[in-house]
Amino acid sequence: MECPLSKPEVGNGTWHLLHTITAYYPDSPTDKDKSHYQEFFTTFPYVYPCRPCAHNFQKLVQENPPILDSRITLSIWLCKMHNIVNKMLDKNEFKCTMKELDMRWKRGPSECYETSPSELDIVY
Repeated sequence: MECPLSKPEVGNGTWHLLHTITAYYPDSPTDKDKSHYQEFFTTFPYVYPCRPCAHNFQKLVQENPPILDSRITLSIWLCKMHNIVNKMLDKNEFKCTMKELDMRWKRGPSECYETSPSELDIVY
């Protein structure tokens, strides 16, 4: 039987999920897309299992609302939010360039794939 995730494991997994979600946000989102993502980032803290973490994230989102104009703006917004949290936790910050973000959260290096990355497109 496996043990429940630790607080650091939950946090790390959450950031992986959030970055992957923003990596697949549309380049030209519709109003409906924007509404769904706004709702997601606003309500996410209500279901997050770490209450202090959820409170901090909720405050971050209230003070720095998601920038939903495009995949680029949302991905960079989330990276900046992640860096704010990392700074609070005395962790290293990420480079918030699309080249870095896409390589980490969307494309990855070639050794990540047995076939071409385009055949493994996660969402679209």
